[in-house]
Formats: sequence, structure tokens, C-alpha cells
Amino acid sequence: MKTLLLPLAAACMLSTACSDDGTAEYSDDWGSDEVVAGGKADGLIDLAPKLAYGGEVSGRVGGDALNVFSMKLDRNDTFTLKMTVTSGDLNPHITLFEGTSRYISSVSWNRSGDVLTKVYKADDAGDYAVVARAYRGDGEGEYTITAACDAGPCAGQLNPPDAVLDIEESAECITQARQCAFDRVSRYNGAVGDARAAELWTECLTEASIDGGTSCATACSEHDDAKWHCNDVTSALKFYADQSDSCLTTLDECFSECWGAGWGTPSSDEFWETDESICWGGGLNGNCDTYARSTAACGGCVAPDTWADCTNFCHSTIGAHIDDLDTICDESCEEIADEECTEACEGSTDGDCEGECLDFLWDTIDCE
Repeated sequence: MKTLLLPLAAACMLSTACSDDGTAEYSDDWGSDEVVAGGKADGLIDLAPKLAYGGEVSGRVGGDALNVFSMKLDRNDTFTLKMTVTSGDLNPHITLFEGTSRYISSVSWNRSGDVLTKVYKADDAGDYAVVARAYRGDGEGEYTITAACDAGPCAGQLNPPDAVLDIEESAECITQARQCAFDRVSRYNGAVGDARAAELWTECLTEASIDGGTSCATACSEHDDAKWHCNDVTSALKFYADQSDSCLTTLDECFSECWGAGWGTPSSDEFWETDESICWGGGLNGNCDTYARSTAACGGCVAPDTWADCTNFCHSTIGAHIDDLDTICDESCEEIADEECTEACEGSTDGDCEGECLDFLWDTIDCE
């Protein structure tokens, strides 16, 4: 027969102990003065099994043994941990730490038979350790722990910014919103006008968040260049809504190559200096929106795997960040150019055919 300290249901607030008719008691804070791994192993969280909202972990403990699981929480997340004994005479206990050293008290707890339930609220965003063990070393057995989001950022209730979003924060927000909008635009089967584009953009920007659940809702309104950028991306949704998956993949591939191609560009002081702005439409020699629209995949005239495609891609990625490309793109696409000109001049009696061919390639790079 199982022996538990709290065989009957009980509910207490904060760290208050409770008892059933004085024969048993449970202290929520028991073990709070102990530090996981001596407080010297925050890296332990990286190795610990992950516990996510809606998920479940399991293990076996008894005596002084403990199991550690990690959770990534946003500021003001309110959530419930439920530990259920599945075998043995284990007296269940859960302790929550920010990192592996700062103890977090529960908002409330409830003990009923083999089930221990605790509600927590995270004051800070970060990695947390969920520690499962036998209460006061009593009993041994197997258990499961589940995590459920109750309120806060995990439930879509984002935190308002503590101050005006800075340039990099606004760019991160707008990048999230752009990726979200382009992921969802195909659901309208091309039927996207001004109103629907604006609705989709607002929807995605409202859902975006940074820094532990801080809302991105104001990202487009706090910097002049950001306002223009958001309007331009919103308008572009009308064009891309009617394009194929191949076209959207082409755009994504350009962004993937362009992002960070500035080779260590320092933190931006203006929105137009961010990767989001440069790669979308503000590049020095090209940008990903213009590149994608020029390709055959998006209805343009430039065929894939051609010299023109290679050169446009180079101008829109590395060239978006670097004004004087010198011979970077020429060298990158040289092999393709040689192949195209050799094929075009085969059988020609014009001794300068290949030189004229290269001039022709330059003339046609912009589909003229």
C-alpha cells in the first residue's frame, strides 16, 4: 500500500504549509535552500531533458535522488506543473529554479492523492530548471510531469514594451512579421488586395514578440524608415500572393544568402542600415524583392542557372551590402559566362564573338 503524507486533497497559497487534521503536512518551499549542482552548473540546463507547454516528461526518483528538466519561459508566463505518481510509494515534490540557483515560489499548489499540482509565474524570461524528487526523501517510484500554459506570453498575451523599441528590436520584429505574412499569404489563393494585405500584416506584427514575450505591435511606427519598409512589404504581399511556391522559395533563398553578408556590420543606428531593410529593398547594388521578381520563377525573364541569374543574385546578396563589388560577382559567375559564350559562339567566324557575347550578357541582365 502506498504511504503518502497527504492522502487527502489540499490547496494552499504561496509557500504556506497545510495539513489534513494535523496528521500530515506539505511545505511548498521544502528544498528551496538547496542549489542544483551546487549552483556551479547552469550548463546542466542545456543537457537536461526539455519540458514544453503541452508536453510530458517522466522519470523515477527516491531518497536523495532528483531529476532535472529544463523549461524556456517568457516574462509573465503563468503556467501549471502537474506531477503524477505512476508507480511505487513516492511522495512527490516539484521545485522550480531560475537557472539552477534562484528558487521560485509557486503562486498556488494543490495536493490530491498521488497528484501534486503547482501554479507558477515567471518574473523574467530565461531558462528554468524543474526539479522532481521525493518529498523529504520519502518513498520511491515513477512519475510524470506535464506543463500547461495558463496566461501570459505563452497564451498570446504579450508584454507591452518597457520603452520605445530600438532599431535592432524593430528590425527583428518586422522580420518575424514579414516571414509570418509570406508563410500565410498563399492561403488566400491570390485574392489579396490592399485591405487584405494590411489585415495580414497587422495580424502577423501583432503576434510577433521579442525579448521574453515583449510585443512587436509598435515596431513599424517608432522609426521613419521602418514605416516606409512596412508599407512596402505590405504592398508586395499583393504580388507574391499570386505567385508559386517556387517564387517564394527563390525570395527566401536570397534572404538566406543576403542576411549577414555584410561581414560583421556593426549595430545599426538607422533602420535602413539593418539586414531586414538592406536585403528587402535598400541594397546598394540590388535587393531580394527586385531579384525575385526578375526570375522566371516569379514571372520575370531571367532563367535559372544562367549568368544573368547568378550575377543578379550576387548583386542582391553580397552586393546589397557592398557598394564597390570590384570583380567579386564577375569571378563568382565567370564559369557560367564562359559556358554560355562558348556555346553561343560555336561555329562563329567572328574572332571577337566571345567578347561581344559578354557585352550582350550585360545588356540583357535587366531583361531589356
